[in-house]
Amino acid sequence: MTKRNDIETAAMKAAPPHLLLALMMIWSANFITGCASRPKPEPPLPVPTTLFRADYFLGSPLSGSTAAAVPIATPTDSLDVQVRFVALENIPSTAYTPVGSRAVFLSSTGGGNAVLPAGELTRSASIADLKSPEKLASDLVAGHSGRTALMKQFMAALPSGVTATFAAIDPVPMLDLVTGKPASRSVRVMAWRPANTAAAPQIALEVSDLRSLENKKLEMRTELALFDLPKAEQTTTALIVPFQFSTTTGTTAGTTAGKAASKAIAVLIQISPGNGGASHIAATTDCLKQLAAARPTTMPMLATGEADSISAVIAAVQSLTPVSGRRASLAFLSDQTGAMICEDLAMEADDAVLAQLVQNIQAKVAARAIPQLDPKVGWLLDQTALELLTKLFNDDSNGISRMPAELKALLTTHTGEAGRHSSTLEDVLRGLSTREELDNRLLAQNLIFLEDSSPASRVRAFDWLNARHHAPAGYDPLGPSKARREALERAAGTP
Repeated sequence: MTKRNDIETAAMKAAPPHLLLALMMIWSANFITGCASRPKPEPPLPVPTTLFRADYFLGSPLSGSTAAAVPIATPTDSLDVQVRFVALENIPSTAYTPVGSRAVFLSSTGGGNAVLPAGELTRSASIADLKSPEKLASDLVAGHSGRTALMKQFMAALPSGVTATFAAIDPVPMLDLVTGKPASRSVRVMAWRPANTAAAPQIALEVSDLRSLENKKLEMRTELALFDLPKAEQTTTALIVPFQFSTTTGTTAGTTAGKAASKAIAVLIQISPGNGGASHIAATTDCLKQLAAARPTTMPMLATGEADSISAVIAAVQSLTPVSGRRASLAFLSDQTGAMICEDLAMEADDAVLAQLVQNIQAKVAARAIPQLDPKVGWLLDQTALELLTKLFNDDSNGISRMPAELKALLTTHTGEAGRHSSTLEDVLRGLSTREELDNRLLAQNLIFLEDSSPASRVRAFDWLNARHHAPAGYDPLGPSKARREALERAAGTP
């Protein structure tokens, strides 16, 4: 028992019988009243059925998609964008700035009209710059928004000259009775980073919804508002948009459409500098792949996996200088150019080896500034990585340093049994000028090792060849010598 309970018990024992009965009646009444007034917990707000879409295009929210070249970008170049859509039970009374007074551009179109004189869909929408993402939750509570529910969260990358779009689309199709065309109700936000990276990013809000005309016809209208963001390293912006999604209910008589319980939507947009995290690297890679797929005839040299201009190489290699982001930048650059050897080395190497690799790449780029000597980017990276691995392997063989086991395994993975012999590696790299030469020399060396007296060497060479579909048919690296020889002779076409 607590001290308070002890005091109450003592007081009740000392009280006269009639007073004790009165105290018990008061206590019982308070207990019953308290139980009866305890509110039942509210069920969570149903998340409206919504179709979500996120994509990228080259250009601004005003220009739309353009035929510009896909930018050369790395994760540290690209901004990090996170967007959250939150359903609100009520339209909050939070005193955010109306979008009409904050927008640097506002357009309203519909019914075939290019521009309408005033906005209606965004009239009650509001915008605010927040100090932190958590501020939105407290603002919604203060604004009596009622229950809330997270609808969708996106993560994206934003290179210069690119717009990232995030759309919440109503699942019930509508018919624009003015144009006679099908249309979709939606709320879309866009984040754009100007090609001039010194300028602050911009965001846009686009709302498409039906509006009733004087003749009671329903017209689909689209309104776009564009906003400047503060020139800060990180920004957090909240948009509150009155918008009620449809709901569909299946019955024996068919499907009926109703209205969702939520009456508004909050969109939180966070923009910050890029980082070397795995999720941001993946987002940057996905962004450039989408842009390249949408522009197959104007893809930049880097996005195709090969580059023919030394200027593209120089621009990409410049991002490797900052120590903090060089591992992520090099891994990303290697992935974009198909340099698998360099990519694996960038991920596995310690800081000292990574620094040497970056230095060697930069030196090789600087030495090949003559246009006639322009290398393929991916080949330049792989050749430099392979040369460094060979040097480390030779130093290890000569007792100068110890090559880590993971780098030895990496070398074997990419070169087969040839990568376990320093003299063979030197022969492979001597006078090497193209990736085709490298592939042919490694193929020839591993075929030679199929005749080696060491079973382990034969197995490693066979596995490397087999993974590349070049293993001789019927060859068993652990089979009898006569059977192995016959298989090799058949493969060579020798009678």
